[in-house]
Formats: sequence, structure tokens, C-alpha cells
Amino acid sequence: MNNKKELLEAKLASKNVLELIDEAQDKLKSAKGWGIFDIFAGGFFTSLIKRGKISDINVLLERIEDGLQILSKELKDINYHAPVGIGDSFAANLFDIAFDNIFTDIMVQSELSETSKKLDRLYNDVLEIDKYLEKELDEYLD
Repeated sequence: MNNKKELLEAKLASKNVLELIDEAQDKLKSAKGWGIFDIFAGGFFTSLIKRGKISDINVLLERIEDGLQILSKELKDINYHAPVGIGDSFAANLFDIAFDNIFTDIMVQSELSETSKKLDRLYNDVLEIDKYLEKELDEYLD
């Protein structure tokens, strides 16, 4: 049986990661909306706004990775495994603004969609861990 304190710490870490993923998905949705606008009617300023959103997403992706490292450590304390982290790559950042054209806009839109899919998969992985931790904690109440 696992130590209740260790389970609670792991549960807190999993909830933190889930909340960060939710926040990142909200930012991605907004960036994708700006991306669509940028493709059809945007220009330099639309690209700047979209890139500001992407910059926020990159910060959240780093926070998610940090949260996953903490979760991994807490899960090791209870002899459980952690999910694999996501890779984040928005390398076209300055390229999109400096060379604003439909091709780069579509490429960035594709990156946003792919990142959203990766976050969905990660969310499901962490949610499964969270459910496991909840079940383990419930055993202390029985």
C-alpha cells in the first residue's frame, strides 16, 4: 500500500498538469482562430497577434514539461510510471512575421493543430494517472 502523503503529492501534481493542459488548449484555440483570420484576411499585425498567442503557448508548454517532471518524481515515489512529455516546436516564429504569406500561415496552422492533438493525448494519459491516484486514495477512506 502506498503512503497517503505520497499519493496526495502525486495527485496534486497530476491536477496541476491537467489544468496547464486545459489552459494551453484554450490558448491554442485562440491562436488557431487568429491563424484562420490571418490566412484569409490578415497581415502583419494579425501575424503579430497570433505570434503573441503562440509565445504564450510556448510558455505554457514549458510549464507543462516542468509539471510532468514533478509528476514523474512523485509517481516514482509510489512506484508508478509517468507519461511521456510533448515536444514543442514553433521554430517558424520570426519567419512567419518577416515573410508573411499564405504558405507560412498554413504551416503554422498545421503546427497548432498538431500541438493540440499531442496535448489531447497527453491529457488523456495524465487523466488515467489521476484516476488511478484517486482510486488509491479512496482505499484510505474505506
